[in-house]
Amino acid sequence: MEAGQPTVEDNQPIIEEVKSTPVDKSAEEIEQEAQIKKQDEKKERLRPKFEKVKTKVETKKEDAASKFKQGNYAEAIGLYKKAADILETA
Repeated sequence: MEAGQPTVEDNQPIIEEVKSTPVDKSAEEIEQEAQIKKQDEKKERLRPKFEKVKTKVETKKEDAASKFKQGNYAEAIGLYKKAADILETA
C-alpha cells in the first residue's frame, strides 16, 4: 500500500462510532409501539375472563365426551351446543 492511503484499520473506529449512535425513532414508529403496548395491556386485562370462559367450555366438552361414550348422543350434542353458545356470548 502507498503511504497516506486509508486502510481498513483506519475506518474501524468510524464504523464502531456509527453503530453506537442511537437512531431517532420516527413519530410513526413511536405510535406503533404505543399501540402494541396498549394491545398487550388489554390482553393481560382480559386474560382472567378468557381463562374462566376456557374452563367452562372445557368442562362442557369433557361432559359431552363422557355422555357420547356412554351412548347418550342427544345429551352429548346438547352439551356441545352449550359449549359453543358460551364461546359465542363471550
